[in-house]
Amino acid sequence: MAAAGPVQGLCEETTCPICLEYFRDPVTIDCGHNFCQACLTRYFRESSARASCPQCRKTFQQSSLRPNRHLANMVELVKKLERGKIREGKRELCERHQEPLKLFCLDDQALICCVCDRSKEHRHHSILPIDEVSQDYKEKIKVQQKSLEKERECVLKMKLAEEDEKQKCLTQIEAEKQKIRSAFEQMHKFLEEQEHLRLSQLKGLEEEIGKRNKENIDRLSEEISRLNRLISEMEGKCKQPATEFLQDIQGTMSRYAKKQVGHALVLSPGLEDSLSIYCEKNAALEKVMEKYKESLEQATKKVSLEETWNKAKVTLDPDTAHPHLRLSKDQKSVKWDSRDQFLPNDAERFDKEPCNRSAEREDDKQSISEAANRQTKLSLRRIMEASSGSALVLDHFQTKQ
Repeated sequence: MAAAGPVQGLCEETTCPICLEYFRDPVTIDCGHNFCQACLTRYFRESSARASCPQCRKTFQQSSLRPNRHLANMVELVKKLERGKIREGKRELCERHQEPLKLFCLDDQALICCVCDRSKEHRHHSILPIDEVSQDYKEKIKVQQKSLEKERECVLKMKLAEEDEKQKCLTQIEAEKQKIRSAFEQMHKFLEEQEHLRLSQLKGLEEEIGKRNKENIDRLSEEISRLNRLISEMEGKCKQPATEFLQDIQGTMSRYAKKQVGHALVLSPGLEDSLSIYCEKNAALEKVMEKYKESLEQATKKVSLEETWNKAKVTLDPDTAHPHLRLSKDQKSVKWDSRDQFLPNDAERFDKEPCNRSAEREDDKQSISEAANRQTKLSLRRIMEASSGSALVLDHFQTKQ
């Protein structure tokens, strides 16, 4: 209780005389007394008299208030000291007997005091000093910590390998993007050239049709003029008197018949055939483009990542498995175990990377993979039983080239 006197006095020195709580934003007035700034302001507002100290009644100017930062820091230290005493008392004293907790019951896994040790409840239990038990558990925790650190190192390696694999895939994807751009640029160029070629051919046919049409129109116009002259001549002949009309009538008839022979016109020979050929070519082009479109859509059909995996049915060799890889009974699947297994020392066993060879014979190699050396590397993909941290499932196999 002697130690409580100074602490009690310190608490009183850091208490505001107005609100009787720890100082909040303490200020000092001319007489040297300290108060909470909010308490003093409220005191002035409620008091109609001249500003005076609430303790000694000495007057002072309100503008002379000075913040007392040293006292504010002391208040914080006293609060921490008080909270520490409360926690220390709760932690170190037995709730039942109010005695220091210096012993540990291994059976109940609980801290006890000397009085508890002599009680019937713990009479036949294994009791040790807390320092000794604490040291034993620290050593056990260190062993587990080393195992977890080893596991973390292995998982970090897997993470780095996964990131490297991702970067390789992204680089390859970028290269494939460039290939696609180049292929479509060449395709666009080829299609534009074919478009220009076919349009130019049709334009030539259009010009040829116009040229031949003009020639035919001119020829037909000349023929119409000739026929008009011949008809006028015949009309004039028919108007002549009979004596004049019948003179050399046979020669006249023969001359008119000769003028009509050989004047049949062939209009635009071959143009319809050329146009028909171009129509057939365009119809064939439409069919080719439709088939090409279907082929391109089929070639660029979206494929899921699972469908791209090259899965293989293999039997794993237990003599080459990494110590953390635990094989199933049928040796077809494998799990990651953070604990080392006591396995025979084999020269072919993987001890650095989480790998495992296939147990298939050389003549079965083609059924396993098209790879050259049949060395199967197991890729860790997703963590199972994350709460215990004891197992990792390996989703699929990648054949190491």
